[in-house]
Amino acid sequence: QAPVLVVRPLLSALGVGAIVFVARVPLGPIGAVTLNLAASTITLLILAALLRRHTPAEAHAARAEFQTREWFRVALGMLWVSGAQFMLSQQTDIVVVGSILGKAAAGYYNAASQLSGLVQFGVNALLFVATPMVSSLYAQGRRVELQRMVSYVGRMSLLFALPVTAIIALTGHMVLGWYGARFQAGYPVLLVLCVSQVMNAGLGALQGYLLTMTNHEYDAAWIVGASAVVYVVLALILTPRFGAVGTAIATLTSYSVRAIAMNVVIWRRLGINAVPFARLSAVTI
Repeated sequence: QAPVLVVRPLLSALGVGAIVFVARVPLGPIGAVTLNLAASTITLLILAALLRRHTPAEAHAARAEFQTREWFRVALGMLWVSGAQFMLSQQTDIVVVGSILGKAAAGYYNAASQLSGLVQFGVNALLFVATPMVSSLYAQGRRVELQRMVSYVGRMSLLFALPVTAIIALTGHMVLGWYGARFQAGYPVLLVLCVSQVMNAGLGALQGYLLTMTNHEYDAAWIVGASAVVYVVLALILTPRFGAVGTAIATLTSYSVRAIAMNVVIWRRLGINAVPFARLSAVTI
């Protein structure tokens, strides 16, 4: 994951720094996007080299086999999930706020959104380890171990998320002030978005993978799509009445709907209780 998560943003930052602070050349949006494209291209080349180096020789020598129909079926389901998930992203929140309340409110919302993302920092690190285990344990029919892992991940996600949320709640007003005194108006938005992140960490962090990695991607697509519709409807209703806080509440509500629906479907399809405090099995992974 290092090339995507470390190398690409580092190259982009170094490029911006070299042009703005060293060459003293003004950098507009097109220039910034061009630098990001260059960094992404370099990252892609690094990934291709790493993939080639670590692919076993037997894989290179194996005869190619194609299951085109199956790939298209799965890809369409994943495309639906990705599109609906984009609608639930906080980038869409910023577009909604900017369109209805103006650019200044969008700026406040964006700052609060970025700060609330720290809640997911430790959770994402945990998911990098846990997600490959979902398909492995499911394919082997080891449901007890899968249940144990899911419960453990949910508990650890909350263990990571709750202290960060408490720190942000205590210091968020001050940190937003670092952007400028007017950005402190986004503090109520920050609190709501942090609750959304905790909800996602405890109930939604692994649930989507439990469906998409066990051949139930269309169930995930319907749930994420429905929750995206809930978000859009609520955002259009609540934002004009309650401002940016209304948009954040729409996000929190849609996350909650998605988490509850996914937990129900996961229980029916897989027999797995995805609630963090489900009873753990005595079996050790």
